[in-house]
Amino acid sequence: MRAFSFLFVLASVGLLTQSEKPDSRVVEAAANGFQIKISISCKAKPDVVYDSMVNHISEWWDASHSYTQDAKNMSIEVRPHGWFIEKLPKGGFVRHFEITYLAPGKSIRFEGGMGPLQEQGIAGSMTINFKPTDSGSTIDLTLYLA
Repeated sequence: MRAFSFLFVLASVGLLTQSEKPDSRVVEAAANGFQIKISISCKAKPDVVYDSMVNHISEWWDASHSYTQDAKNMSIEVRPHGWFIEKLPKGGFVRHFEITYLAPGKSIRFEGGMGPLQEQGIAGSMTINFKPTDSGSTIDLTLYLA
């Protein structure tokens, strides 16, 4: 259930730009994992949404979906093998995902164990595609966990 909430938090980046309600669906579900897709349309162009997602996390991240309960501790290192991380007290950290594919303003893919799911040996991949439309953009988020 946490994964579903997590996805809606990520998709909410579009809500900052006067978006429509997200379209979400379970693409695949099995005993060993599942795949979810969320699509959301917004009035902002893909580059603006991408920039908000990677550079202004504390403005859209729900703090209740973090170890520290503070969205200001979340960051994405936009570089090869960059991390989607959360700073913890005394120099600690949680690596939620690692960037494995990046086309700025178009697509970003993360792989790894997501936060508390790491303890359960669950790993996954999350791809976010930013597509231009006549009125702004569509953001498609696909998450697979196994």
